[in-house]
Amino acid sequence: MSTVSSTIKEITSKPALLDEIAFAAALSVTTRLDKSQVNKLLEILEASQDLNVVCAFLARQVARREWPRSSAVRVFKILNSVNTLQEARIALGIFKWLFEAGQHNYNVSKLMSRYKSIRSSQQAPPSFYKQYLQTLLS
Repeated sequence: MSTVSSTIKEITSKPALLDEIAFAAALSVTTRLDKSQVNKLLEILEASQDLNVVCAFLARQVARREWPRSSAVRVFKILNSVNTLQEARIALGIFKWLFEAGQHNYNVSKLMSRYKSIRSSQQAPPSFYKQYLQTLLS
């Protein structure tokens, strides 16, 4: 099995991480994060090859009001839960796909309205990844 395949399996075998990625994506959709910010985050990851630099860039974008704090905190948690650059690439790639899939889907706001009381410090709801996919595909 290749390194990428084993890394994908590592990420997708963690339901809580997938829930967190999906919740971050849905929250980013509802807080109207600009798609370019997600691309910039991935560009910084590739250019720097350093998760500390990516987190510093994310903090900068929050300070500049380019990235909503609530979704940035979620992305920060995701980046802190991975162990390698490859895992970060895959986690952020999944985040990007889920974010883009939800951008023009009005059902995402309805789904997230059920979770308004969840704070950034709390875990994403269990099975949120599957709920989000169902929302996107219905």
